[in-house]
Amino acid sequence: MRFKVFYIVFFISAILFTSIRLFWGLTPRNIMTVIMFLVCFLEDRRLFMDKWYASFLLFIVMFGISSAYTGFLSLFSRRLIGYYLVSYVGYWATMILVRKYNGFSFFINMIVIIGMFDAFVTFGQFFNIPMIKAIPNYIGLSVDTEFLDSFGEGDEAYGLSLPGIMVTDVFNGYFIMVVGLLSLYYLRKRFSIIRLIPWVISFVSSFMIQQRAAFYVLLLLSFVVIIRVMVSKKRSFRLLILFVVLAAFSFIGSSLFEHLMNGESRFSIGFDYTNRDLIYRSTINYIDGHFLLGGLFDSGLAPHNQLLCAWIMGGFVGFICILFITISQLIHAFRLLLSKVSDKTFFYVVSSASFLGFVAISMLHNVGITSGDLLYWALWGLICNARPAILQTQ
Repeated sequence: MRFKVFYIVFFISAILFTSIRLFWGLTPRNIMTVIMFLVCFLEDRRLFMDKWYASFLLFIVMFGISSAYTGFLSLFSRRLIGYYLVSYVGYWATMILVRKYNGFSFFINMIVIIGMFDAFVTFGQFFNIPMIKAIPNYIGLSVDTEFLDSFGEGDEAYGLSLPGIMVTDVFNGYFIMVVGLLSLYYLRKRFSIIRLIPWVISFVSSFMIQQRAAFYVLLLLSFVVIIRVMVSKKRSFRLLILFVVLAAFSFIGSSLFEHLMNGESRFSIGFDYTNRDLIYRSTINYIDGHFLLGGLFDSGLAPHNQLLCAWIMGGFVGFICILFITISQLIHAFRLLLSKVSDKTFFYVVSSASFLGFVAISMLHNVGITSGDLLYWALWGLICNARPAILQTQ
């Protein structure tokens, strides 16, 4: 139980309390990362390393060389301490949690509880309810909501992306996506409306956050998981259930898409006005002139794609490292998503769906494996130890 308490405090500090300065300029995130590192070392009596993080460590080294070559070693050092060390400790701690303490349900319950609180605050921001909107400030979270001041109380924040209790709106979007997919774990015993409540809250919150990619990925992967659950529970009526659910989702999906495209939310602008084509073109042009070493800080670019990020951060070798990790992890996660559904394997189905969703979003944003995101490595820590016997498909 003591390890789980440390894990909760570390995780919350790492994703929420990132800007509060304590003594010597340290944040709760910095302090709990060091404490959790020591706790993990006492648990394992050795430093942790596997082929996944070894490959990622090579990418980090190449990123460091690239940064030093272009004269930005100090900026790299900040990322090394503020992000990559946190991801290493988070990955290690999650591995201990699931291997030694069978903490699968514990992890999901923790994420869902944080997610429900985040959804509540997001709701308050969407309707500009002062009492709820002020909650992050009351508990010491640095959340920018000044852009809502022009709205009247009760006005819907259509057209704006909302941060909830998270550092940024982008982080809020993919965190709620993960919460929604993991909450489907509660369907493992039986399918019921009550067990779907956390997912419904996550879905509505995702709509309010208005991060388009996260919303659509949540909807698509939820559809896949729910179909697999319903078909596995009623084998004698499998085809009938599949037909009914597909028809229902098709009708709901088309109606929802029409509403989103014709409404006032950020969804109505589609994906044609994000200027990503210009960003990708500029990034590729820079890579063409800096093929071997890249140069993220020198370029001043934000590629909005993890593979392009990998190349511009760590050069050609760094790109190969991230490409190897990504492809091998995707293959493993897809096999788990399609594995036989049972009480024992259902955790891997929903957690692999969450991981796949995260990777999909990272191809349109700057958050993901290259940024040393804690949630990314925690999700991978949940599924990377799945035994081959679990990978039997139906």
